[in-house]
This record gives sequence, C-alpha cells and structure tokens, in this order.
Amino acid sequence: MQNRVEEGRTWPRPVDTLVTEAEMADIERWIEISAPPEEVFRFVVSQWEASLDFWEEGIEAWTPLTSSPLGPGFQVEYVARTLGIDLRVRMEVRDFDPGRGWSAYSLAGPRVRGDWRFEPASGGTRFTYRLRYGMPPPILGPVLDRAFLEKRWIKAIEASLANLRTRLEAR
Repeated sequence: MQNRVEEGRTWPRPVDTLVTEAEMADIERWIEISAPPEEVFRFVVSQWEASLDFWEEGIEAWTPLTSSPLGPGFQVEYVARTLGIDLRVRMEVRDFDPGRGWSAYSLAGPRVRGDWRFEPASGGTRFTYRLRYGMPPPILGPVLDRAFLEKRWIKAIEASLANLRTRLEAR
C-alpha cells in the first residue's frame, strides 16, 4: 500500500495492516462532572467542532475538516505529539449516538480509535474516554509503547479530563 495524496497533502499509509488488534494499547479513564449529561455532551461536541482546547497535552493543531454538526462522517486532523515525536492523524466519527457519545477511527496515520461516552451519575455526568492505538512496527512497537509512550498518554488523558471538569464546573 502506498501513501495517499489528497487535497495537496501526502498522508502516510494507515497502519491497520501493520498493527493487529491484540497489539494495540488500550487506555480507559473516566471522571465525574457536576453538570448534566446534556451540558457536558454539548460542550465536548463544541470542542470537537472547533479546537479541542480543553486537552492539556499531546494533541496539537486540531483542525476540523468537515462542517458542523458533529455526527457520522465528521472528520478532523491533528498532530499527536509525545516524546518529541509528531504523528499526523486523520479521524472520522462513527457510531454517533446523540447525547450519549461517539467513536472516532483513524483514516490516516497511526491506527487509533477513541470512544467518548456520557452517562448520568450522582446528579451529574460520568464522562469516559477510551483510547486504543497501535505503534508500528509489530512486536517492537508495543514494547516501546509500554516502556515510554503509554504512561505519557495516561498522564495527558487524566490531566485533560480534570481540565474538562474544572472548566465545566466553573460555568
């Protein structure tokens, strides 16, 4: 499979053929927010449609590629940065369930799946973010990920969820 040229840009080939499901990292974190699920959902959707600026670290140059509203087929590109390595990623929203969440899958760049879920909890919202990703090359990529990258992504996700809660509860 060769690199794909689209809109004047060359995208690296997807790594779906290089990384198996079993080799993918799987990180899931959740946080409770003292705000109704509808409000949290609307806020996070608005972030996806704009800049994702509640994300603390590791995600840069967030650029929506399709018009609002967020829903199936909505695409975004961004740069995932960790340990001084920049990986350009293009994602597409699928499995969209208004008010409850969505999943996004990589179309170009590293193999990535992100799940965003919103549930009522204790008078507020339980927001769960699950990140699955694969680092090529096979066998060596997962070993390097566990040794270096996974801990940084966990830290970035936890900081971002805490920032999201702070921003929503301050409103």
